[in-house]
Formats: sequence, structure tokens, C-alpha cells
Amino acid sequence: MRSLEEIALKVAGLERSAIVVKTPNKDEWCVKSEKNPDWSGGCYSSKEEAEKRLKEIEMFKHMKKKK
Repeated sequence: MRSLEEIALKVAGLERSAIVVKTPNKDEWCVKSEKNPDWSGGCYSSKEEAEKRLKEIEMFKHMKKKK
């Protein structure tokens, strides 16, 4: 089931290129690219912190496209 935020991004014509994943051997949440396995947005101790960083990344990415 998609979140309301994902639906809003899709309707606006914007798609996420990164996701939040839990590392299997550590209690960390990492921001990773779906398309580029070498890129990382960083790892955080809570899922909320990782999602906040993901939102920042998406905001800057879309600000860059508007120029």
C-alpha cells in the first residue's frame, strides 16, 4: 500500500529516487538510491531521522530541477 506522500509525489509528476532501508546486521536506517548502489544519503539511528534526511534530499533535488 502506498503512503499518501508517495501518491502526492506521483500525481505531481515527481518520483523518488532514494529509499530508506534497515541494515540487517546493525540497528541503523540508511538512505540509499534505488538506481545507484554506490550512492548513500547516510545512516541514522532511527527511521524518523532517515526519513527526514530523505525528504531533504528530495527537496534539494527538485529545487535544482526548477532552475
